Amino acid sequence: MRFKIFIFLQVFLLETVLAQNKSDQSYLKSHFEINGYVKFMQTFSGDLEGGIYDQSLWHNRINTKYIINENHEILLELRNRIMYGEAVSLNTSLKSFLDLDNGAADLSFVAGENDKFLYSGIIDRFYYKGISGNWEWSIGRQRINWGINSFFNANDIFNAFNLTDFDYEERPGSDAFRIQKYFKNGSNLELAGAVYADTSIVAALK
Repeated sequence: MRFKIFIFLQVFLLETVLAQNKSDQSYLKSHFEINGYVKFMQTFSGDLEGGIYDQSLWHNRINTKYIINENHEILLELRNRIMYGEAVSLNTSLKSFLDLDNGAADLSFVAGENDKFLYSGIIDRFYYKGISGNWEWSIGRQRINWGINSFFNANDIFNAFNLTDFDYEERPGSDAFRIQKYFKNGSNLELAGAVYADTSIVAALK
């Protein structure tokens, strides 16, 4: 059931864009943005007995933004992956590994037609963002990254991720709120909190 709802949501987003484009192109350009990509990756693995196993991966992303006005917007982003091949059937823990959502709401699922095929989908961004003067706030599933590093970020207490999942440039999001105050000297003050399946975090950054 959750699989059908997820597919319906993606189709609904695309049909909404097409309908708006036909009826009011100016409204579409000024209030709605959609983009994404599709990429393919082929991998091979082996064992000590000399066996070679293949795995094919189609990775699709759909990013949408509804701009209410210049101070308010809603963002929704979806990640889809299709995996198939011998390596899928050999990795018995792959389905449970992919169907992992540590947020307050479980927005991920995995469906498979047979033992050599898996479809994985997740909503990893779904939040409201507002701006007023020097204040900015957001609530919902979002990415909170308090620092940049290629491999390890000591400040990234909200969005821990698997370093071996290199096919995920966007990184996971958290079910969180975030409030930012900007000052004239270029500095800012932030307060953020996130709720997970088994814990919660509240932190400030100056």
